[in-house]
Order: sequence, then C-alpha cells, then structure tokens
Amino acid sequence: MRNASDHIAPAGRFVMYLLGETRRWLFLPSLSTAALMLVLFRGGDTLSVCFNTIALLFMCEIDNLAYAILLSESMRARVELEGRMEIGDSQRTSLMRSKVAHVASLIVAVPSAVAFASSGTEEILSSAWMLPRAAFLVAGAVEAVWEAAAPVAESADKGLTTMCKTFAKVIGKSVLGFGGFYALVMLSLV
Repeated sequence: MRNASDHIAPAGRFVMYLLGETRRWLFLPSLSTAALMLVLFRGGDTLSVCFNTIALLFMCEIDNLAYAILLSESMRARVELEGRMEIGDSQRTSLMRSKVAHVASLIVAVPSAVAFASSGTEEILSSAWMLPRAAFLVAGAVEAVWEAAAPVAESADKGLTTMCKTFAKVIGKSVLGFGGFYALVMLSLV
C-alpha cells in the first residue's frame, strides 16, 4: 500500500489496512486456535485431523470463491491487470523474515498447546488455546527486533525508538485481535 499510496483513495487505503490487520491479528490466530480446538475436542486421529483440516481450508477458500463468482469477468481482468503489486528487495526480505518468525513460532506453539491440554487438568486446558495466539505476538516481536536491527542510516537511537514503537503496535494489535476473538466467541454462545 505504501508503494501505491498516491493511486489509492484514503478510504480505500484504510479499508485495505483494516482488512490486512484483521487477517493478521484476528483471522490467522483464530484459525490456528481452531485447528488446536478441533484436535482437542474432535479427536487427534488421522481421519479426524484430515476432515477437519479440509473443513477449515474450505472456510478459508470462501473469499476466493466470492471473488470468482461475484465479480464480473471484466472487473476480474481489471483487478488482475491493475492490482499487481511490485515489491523491492527490502520488502521481500521483510516478508521472508515475517514468514520465518510466524512458522517457527507456530511450530512450537501448536504442538505445545496440544501437549499441555492433553495433560488433562482443567486449568491447563482452559489456557492452552492461548498459545497459538501468543505465537503471533512472539512473531510480531521478533519482526520488531529484526526491523530495528536492520541498518539505520541516522543512528542507533532511531533503531531503538523504531523497535519500541513497533513493540507497542504489536502488543496493541494483538490485544485488539484477542478482544475481537473473545467478542466473537461470546456472540456465538448467545
């Protein structure tokens, strides 16, 4: 969005930013938590995991289906032509670091949550679902450190300031994502 900021209206930028942040801090942590909960409450046998994974992937595919069905052919062609985004080397590196941080944190968090929840105590079971969500907080914190450790032309103080601001943003977005998840759970129980 930074690269195309002058081509996108402020309202469009806000909507795209909101969708991106909702995806990162609400949808993806909820998806990883859903995978954990399905294993814990529906069974961890191969068939259950397979079918539950297919169900989750179908839910994730709904936006692609809506794009394919609801947009006209001419609108899809326009989006594919004008909607391409070119990224630079630094952005590519940042995306790769983000991917590594998230994959590594989830590889640790999800099996750990299953192991903790399998111990059977109610206190652990009630808090095990938070581990996959915490993985996104950890990955965001790692990204903040990497961003601050990148060469900063001005000074090291600016790198520390950037890291602190990014940490604050990560914590705030994570808390908002948790609040959104909690609100959705409470609404589903009503």
